[in-house]
Amino acid sequence: KKSLEGSLAMFAVCFATCCSVFLSVELREYPAFAGALAATLVELHEPFGINDNLTIPIISSLAMQWAFSRVAACDAPETIEWVRAMAQQAVHPGGL
Repeated sequence: KKSLEGSLAMFAVCFATCCSVFLSVELREYPAFAGALAATLVELHEPFGINDNLTIPIISSLAMQWAFSRVAACDAPETIEWVRAMAQQAVHPGGL
């Protein structure tokens, strides 16, 4: 039986480890959170009836890959220009 304390400890260790591994990556907290959450939930639920030593790395790496792709999409030049335009519009409403 899994305890709340054990699950919180697993989440914290996974998150801290991921943040330290990807220290040089901007917005690393988003993929770290997604991977840690996925790992913790897989450990709690044990999907497919397979040993969690196999499912945790696979599911958490898929979650992190998805999160890293979202971070990369935010870094695209057209997204950055859109954010700048929205910020400019918020600062100067009406196009001043």
